[in-house]
Amino acid sequence: MIGRRLFPVAPVIATRRFVAAALIATLVAAILSCGSGASPTNVAPTLSCGSGDALPSAAQGLVLTTILGDGARGHPLTSAVPYAPGVVVPYCYGPSAGYASAMAVLDGAVVPESGSISMNADHVLWAFGNPSNGTRFDGMTTVPADFTKIPYPEFYQHAPSFSYTVPDPYCATATAVVAYPASYLGAFPLPAIQGAPLPVAVSRGAAVKDYWHYGLTNPSTNVGCSGDMHAAFINTLQRLRRLGVDHVDVYQDAYLVDVNAASLDFDLTRRIEISDAELAWIVAQAKAAGLEVHEYMQIDGADVNYVPLPTPPTREWASAYLDAYTRFIVGRAAVAQSDGIQAFQLDWGAYWFDWTPYRDLFIPKMTAAAQQVRAVFSGKILYGATAPWISNDPDLMNSIDWFIGNIFGINFSAADNANITVPQLREKYLTLITGLGNALGTTKRPVEWHIFAQSHRDYLLNGWVEDGFCVSGCAQNAVRTDFSVQAIAYEAMLEAVSTQTAFTTVGVTAVASWYVDVMLPAQSFPNISQSWRNKPAESILYRWFARPAGSAPVQARK
Repeated sequence: MIGRRLFPVAPVIATRRFVAAALIATLVAAILSCGSGASPTNVAPTLSCGSGDALPSAAQGLVLTTILGDGARGHPLTSAVPYAPGVVVPYCYGPSAGYASAMAVLDGAVVPESGSISMNADHVLWAFGNPSNGTRFDGMTTVPADFTKIPYPEFYQHAPSFSYTVPDPYCATATAVVAYPASYLGAFPLPAIQGAPLPVAVSRGAAVKDYWHYGLTNPSTNVGCSGDMHAAFINTLQRLRRLGVDHVDVYQDAYLVDVNAASLDFDLTRRIEISDAELAWIVAQAKAAGLEVHEYMQIDGADVNYVPLPTPPTREWASAYLDAYTRFIVGRAAVAQSDGIQAFQLDWGAYWFDWTPYRDLFIPKMTAAAQQVRAVFSGKILYGATAPWISNDPDLMNSIDWFIGNIFGINFSAADNANITVPQLREKYLTLITGLGNALGTTKRPVEWHIFAQSHRDYLLNGWVEDGFCVSGCAQNAVRTDFSVQAIAYEAMLEAVSTQTAFTTVGVTAVASWYVDVMLPAQSFPNISQSWRNKPAESILYRWFARPAGSAPVQARK
């Protein structure tokens, strides 16, 4: 569950052909100072921080990948250029205005801001500025916020540690250079990517964090911050486009009015998380960015007055709840139709108990709800979060389009946790998928897989930790951040869903992105969250979600 209340590089730039000697001379003459730089070519001048003779290049050879980040100026610029073995390539950087210094990192080691690189192997050079103003932190490392520039896994294999000044560590919506403690990268080697990308016809999705109203004027949700959720969402949409997704998934969070009322009803005004006006705006912005919207439901575990819902309820209450939910979900489906939402969830997440004793209530009432939703909604109907293991009913399954395949819950022991690997996790995920397929039998529908993993050391052993706000005196500060656990889990889940044969796969959705580039914990905890933003798992998703240029996104509406 992901509710904030209940639980709570890069592709190598195309190598250019050998340039004629006359053109080389022209380009070299243009390089007059460290700050001038040079466009990416196969030719590197011998410079003493400014100029020099052209160096030999190679159509194929050892590659120098350079990432020139915010706050630094100089050369080489962002590029990936092959050189013959033994060539010595000069580099030279200085700070941009507003930055105290330029920093250069070569293959994970901090080096002087000017120097030379002997091409005895492939190398990665990362240059950026250290800001003049902000909060200084020790033991930090940095990454470009533009994940498309990051060569994975080479960029992360030797993380340096240094002092760095973060201009706005807890409130910033977007930043070009992202900083966090080097220790966050974690305990395990980052996994190799095997089998990517997904088939072209498989849809790619990304959910965003399941709050909206809560962050409208403070998308970081940290105390003392302010901002514009609309601006943060638009920025996130552009980031998701670069990731390769077809649709963005949003979570509506709703409440019963009064858990003890004789007639149960859902609140539609006071505490519903996304108002109708905001939902229409979300869909319009997503479509303007070239993305569709899938809408998911979460029912809070308390009513609007914070009275807990029963777990488990009496049979009578469960029946009344399902009737109220049917009225609610049919109304929301009509809104989804009006807004042009591509796919819509029939059942719900967050409020959970074992429905097995009430299966004879649950199945027919959810089937009737599906049929009523179908009458007002022409997109795809999603189902499978509430009671997937008891849903092997042909009438219910024939009333929905896509089954929600949540594969992030597995049996995991302390012994398993001692040494986490992709093969180990992949087999566990495949076992889970096979078991779900057996439970659904011949009734199973095509699946939209939801992949999810938080980035802390014991996530797989202990499960989800509230990431949206402090609990128990901000006990989350004692949780050990570990990006490698998340990366291994993502690679294993993607390998599992791409090789399983129990279901037809219609889509894969990653759950769920943070709205801002903040990475350091305060009153919210992006460092341990399920968000992949600015973490190695983002590079893994980027490669699995890749499509050939010109491929059309997957459409769900008939």
